[in-house]
Amino acid sequence: ACFPEGGARYGPHFDGGGTDGRRMTAIAYANCGWRPEHGGALELLEEEAEGGECWRAIPPAADTLLLFRSDRMLHKVAPSHSTRFALTTFFYAHVL
Repeated sequence: ACFPEGGARYGPHFDGGGTDGRRMTAIAYANCGWRPEHGGALELLEEEAEGGECWRAIPPAADTLLLFRSDRMLHKVAPSHSTRFALTTFFYAHVL
């Protein structure tokens, strides 16, 4: 995925919404020289009404790999002020 600079973001969500079988997400970041002022962190959120507070923010710095239960972990991407690159892979579970 490529988020362009200029404040591109992704609002609070669960991957798959529990209906398509996605359970885990792996994200590898490829952003050399990323600085805090660039924003674009993946924020893990409390679940209150899908607008909860951030309890962990992971900057998209190069050589960072995340793996998390994205069907249960509410998350969002903060506004990005520099072009942000990420390779995302989803892991599925059989849904009956």
